[in-house]
Amino acid sequence: TIHLMDRGLDSGPIILQERFALPDGTTGRELELRSAALGADMLARATGAILAGTAQPRRQDDAQASAYPPPTADD
Repeated sequence: TIHLMDRGLDSGPIILQERFALPDGTTGRELELRSAALGADMLARATGAILAGTAQPRRQDDAQASAYPPPTADD
């Protein structure tokens, strides 16, 4: 998800959002690399849309939102 910043934590309007399959057996390293590549591509596309004036931000659905606590030393 690429979203605009607001006063909340990860709560700004969404510019771009994509899902991808996560096959069984995917390693943490593979997930990290795949997420980084997709995120970089999405960021470039979202930035282009914002600059071109074609981005259509949409409000996040609070009912669909999820949050995780900050990592601890045990993590």
